[in-house]
Amino acid sequence: MQLTDSASPSWTCGRNCSNICGRPFGWSGRSSSPFMGWQFLSSSPRRWEVDMATKSKSLPLTKRGLNFEMLMWIFTRLSALAMYALILFAIIGALVMGARNQMNLADVLRWGFMPNNTHVLSTDVPDLAPWATPFWRFVASALVLVATAHGVHGLVVIADDYIVSPRGRSIVRFISIVFMLAMIGIGVYVIWTA
Repeated sequence: MQLTDSASPSWTCGRNCSNICGRPFGWSGRSSSPFMGWQFLSSSPRRWEVDMATKSKSLPLTKRGLNFEMLMWIFTRLSALAMYALILFAIIGALVMGARNQMNLADVLRWGFMPNNTHVLSTDVPDLAPWATPFWRFVASALVLVATAHGVHGLVVIADDYIVSPRGRSIVRFISIVFMLAMIGIGVYVIWTA
Protein backbone atom coordinates (compact mmCIF):
# COMPACT_ATOMS: atom_id res chain seq x y z
CA MET A 1 0.00 0.00 0.00
CA GLN A 2 1.46 3.33 -0.99
CA LEU A 3 0.62 6.52 0.80
CA THR A 4 0.62 9.51 -1.49
CA ASP A 5 -1.10 12.86 -1.34
CA SER A 6 -4.19 11.43 -2.99
CA ALA A 7 -4.36 8.47 -0.61
CA SER A 8 -3.83 10.46 2.58
CA PRO A 9 -6.82 11.68 4.58
CA SER A 10 -8.20 15.08 3.74
CA TRP A 11 -8.60 17.97 6.16
CA THR A 12 -10.10 21.37 5.72
CA CYS A 13 -7.49 24.00 5.12
CA GLY A 14 -8.27 25.85 8.35
CA ARG A 15 -10.24 28.74 6.92
CA ASN A 16 -14.01 29.05 6.66
CA CYS A 17 -14.18 27.68 3.16
CA SER A 18 -15.01 24.41 1.55
CA ASN A 19 -11.57 23.83 0.02
CA ILE A 20 -10.24 20.40 0.78
CA CYS A 21 -6.50 20.01 0.70
CA GLY A 22 -4.24 17.01 1.21
CA ARG A 23 -2.54 18.36 4.35
CA PRO A 24 -3.60 20.32 7.43
CA PHE A 25 -3.22 24.09 7.19
CA GLY A 26 0.32 25.24 7.89
CA TRP A 27 1.88 21.78 7.73
CA SER A 28 4.98 21.55 5.58
CA GLY A 29 5.10 17.78 5.52
CA ARG A 30 8.29 17.55 7.55
CA SER A 31 8.38 15.86 10.91
CA SER A 32 10.43 16.87 13.91
CA SER A 33 11.04 13.21 14.64
CA PRO A 34 14.41 11.97 13.31
CA PHE A 35 12.82 8.59 12.60
CA MET A 36 9.96 9.79 10.41
CA GLY A 37 11.34 12.08 7.79
CA TRP A 38 9.56 11.62 4.47
CA GLN A 39 9.02 7.84 4.81
CA PHE A 40 5.25 8.07 4.63
CA LEU A 41 5.44 9.64 1.18
CA SER A 42 7.92 7.14 -0.25
CA SER A 43 6.79 5.06 -3.18
CA SER A 44 8.14 1.78 -1.81
CA PRO A 45 6.00 -0.15 0.67
CA ARG A 46 7.36 -0.63 4.16
CA ARG A 47 8.64 -4.02 5.19
CA TRP A 48 5.82 -4.70 7.68
CA GLU A 49 3.26 -3.95 4.96
CA VAL A 50 4.84 -6.57 2.72
CA ASP A 51 4.99 -9.08 5.58
CA MET A 52 1.33 -8.44 6.45
CA ALA A 53 0.29 -8.94 2.83
CA THR A 54 2.13 -12.25 2.46
CA LYS A 55 1.18 -13.87 5.79
CA SER A 56 -1.75 -16.24 5.89
CA LYS A 57 -4.69 -14.95 7.89
CA SER A 58 -6.10 -18.35 8.85
CA LEU A 59 -4.86 -21.17 11.04
CA PRO A 60 -4.05 -24.56 9.54
CA LEU A 61 -6.58 -27.32 10.21
CA THR A 62 -4.27 -29.05 12.71
CA LYS A 63 -4.28 -26.00 15.01
CA ARG A 64 -8.00 -25.31 14.93
CA GLY A 65 -10.67 -26.70 17.21
CA LEU A 66 -10.54 -27.76 20.83
CA ASN A 67 -6.97 -28.09 22.00
CA PHE A 68 -5.64 -27.91 25.55
CA GLU A 69 -5.18 -24.14 25.45
CA MET A 70 -8.78 -23.62 24.32
CA LEU A 71 -10.08 -25.96 27.03
CA MET A 72 -8.13 -24.09 29.71
CA TRP A 73 -9.42 -20.75 28.37
CA ILE A 74 -12.97 -22.12 28.65
CA PHE A 75 -12.20 -23.50 32.14
CA THR A 76 -11.07 -20.08 33.34
CA ARG A 77 -14.30 -18.43 32.20
CA LEU A 78 -16.58 -21.19 33.48
CA SER A 79 -14.83 -21.44 36.85
CA ALA A 80 -15.24 -17.69 37.36
CA LEU A 81 -18.95 -18.01 36.56
CA ALA A 82 -19.20 -21.00 38.91
CA MET A 83 -17.66 -18.96 41.74
CA TYR A 84 -20.15 -16.15 41.16
CA ALA A 85 -23.02 -18.66 41.10
CA LEU A 86 -21.91 -20.40 44.31
CA ILE A 87 -21.43 -17.10 46.16
CA LEU A 88 -24.82 -15.81 45.02
CA PHE A 89 -26.42 -19.14 45.97
CA ALA A 90 -24.89 -18.95 49.47
CA ILE A 91 -26.03 -15.35 49.98
CA ILE A 92 -29.58 -16.15 48.86
CA GLY A 93 -29.55 -19.26 51.06
CA ALA A 94 -28.45 -17.20 54.06
CA LEU A 95 -31.22 -14.67 53.46
CA VAL A 96 -33.79 -17.46 53.20
CA MET A 97 -32.56 -19.02 56.47
CA GLY A 98 -33.19 -15.78 58.35
CA ALA A 99 -30.01 -13.79 57.93
CA ARG A 100 -31.90 -10.68 56.85
CA ASN A 101 -33.09 -10.19 60.45
CA GLN A 102 -30.31 -11.81 62.45
CA MET A 103 -27.06 -10.88 60.65
CA ASN A 104 -25.47 -7.72 59.35
CA LEU A 105 -24.27 -7.35 55.75
CA ALA A 106 -20.64 -8.14 56.56
CA ASP A 107 -21.59 -11.46 58.17
CA VAL A 108 -23.86 -12.37 55.25
CA LEU A 109 -21.07 -11.64 52.76
CA ARG A 110 -18.55 -13.58 54.83
CA TRP A 111 -20.97 -16.51 54.76
CA GLY A 112 -21.41 -16.03 51.01
CA PHE A 113 -17.68 -16.22 50.31
CA MET A 114 -17.24 -19.24 52.57
CA PRO A 115 -20.41 -20.96 53.78
CA ASN A 116 -18.93 -22.34 56.98
CA ASN A 117 -20.98 -22.52 60.19
CA THR A 118 -18.20 -20.89 62.23
CA HIS A 119 -18.98 -17.64 60.41
CA VAL A 120 -22.42 -17.61 62.02
CA LEU A 121 -21.30 -18.10 65.64
CA SER A 122 -20.81 -14.39 66.36
CA THR A 123 -24.23 -13.35 65.02
CA ASP A 124 -27.73 -13.27 66.49
CA VAL A 125 -28.77 -16.54 64.82
CA PRO A 126 -30.48 -18.63 67.53
CA ASP A 127 -30.17 -22.07 65.91
CA LEU A 128 -26.99 -23.12 64.09
CA ALA A 129 -28.37 -26.47 62.91
CA PRO A 130 -29.58 -25.25 59.46
CA TRP A 131 -26.22 -23.58 58.87
CA ALA A 132 -24.19 -26.72 59.67
CA THR A 133 -25.85 -29.22 57.33
CA PRO A 134 -23.81 -31.40 54.94
CA PHE A 135 -25.42 -29.52 52.04
CA TRP A 136 -23.66 -26.27 53.00
CA ARG A 137 -20.43 -28.17 53.57
CA PHE A 138 -20.66 -29.50 50.01
CA VAL A 139 -21.29 -25.96 48.74
CA ALA A 140 -18.25 -24.69 50.66
CA SER A 141 -16.13 -27.58 49.38
CA ALA A 142 -17.18 -26.85 45.80
CA LEU A 143 -16.31 -23.18 46.27
CA VAL A 144 -12.85 -24.07 47.65
CA LEU A 145 -12.24 -26.52 44.80
CA VAL A 146 -13.29 -24.12 42.03
CA ALA A 147 -11.60 -21.04 43.51
CA THR A 148 -8.30 -22.84 44.13
CA ALA A 149 -8.21 -24.40 40.67
CA HIS A 150 -9.10 -21.06 39.06
CA GLY A 151 -6.43 -19.17 41.01
CA VAL A 152 -3.65 -21.70 40.50
CA HIS A 153 -4.40 -21.88 36.78
CA GLY A 154 -4.11 -18.10 36.63
CA LEU A 155 -0.73 -18.26 38.38
CA VAL A 156 0.48 -20.89 35.90
CA VAL A 157 -0.60 -18.74 32.95
CA ILE A 158 1.27 -15.74 34.36
CA ALA A 159 4.35 -17.86 35.11
CA ASP A 160 4.33 -19.16 31.52
CA ASP A 161 4.65 -15.58 30.30
CA TYR A 162 7.90 -15.10 32.22
CA ILE A 163 9.48 -18.57 32.27
CA VAL A 164 10.75 -19.49 28.83
CA SER A 165 12.51 -22.81 29.33
CA PRO A 166 10.37 -25.94 29.01
CA ARG A 167 12.00 -27.46 32.11
CA GLY A 168 11.24 -24.35 34.17
CA ARG A 169 7.62 -24.41 33.03
CA SER A 170 7.20 -28.07 33.93
CA ILE A 171 8.73 -27.44 37.38
CA VAL A 172 6.36 -24.52 38.00
CA ARG A 173 3.39 -26.59 36.85
CA PHE A 174 4.35 -29.48 39.13
CA ILE A 175 4.78 -27.14 42.12
CA SER A 176 1.44 -25.49 41.28
CA ILE A 177 -0.38 -28.82 41.16
CA VAL A 178 1.11 -29.88 44.51
CA PHE A 179 0.20 -26.48 46.00
CA MET A 180 -3.36 -26.71 44.62
CA LEU A 181 -3.93 -30.21 45.98
CA ALA A 182 -2.53 -29.20 49.39
CA MET A 183 -4.77 -26.11 49.59
CA ILE A 184 -7.84 -28.06 48.53
CA GLY A 185 -7.05 -30.76 51.09
CA ILE A 186 -6.55 -28.25 53.91
CA GLY A 187 -9.69 -26.31 52.95
CA VAL A 188 -11.92 -29.37 52.74
CA TYR A 189 -10.50 -30.71 56.03
CA VAL A 190 -11.30 -27.43 57.82
CA ILE A 191 -14.80 -27.31 56.33
CA TRP A 192 -15.74 -30.86 57.31
CA THR A 193 -14.16 -30.89 60.78
CA ALA A 194 -15.27 -27.45 61.99
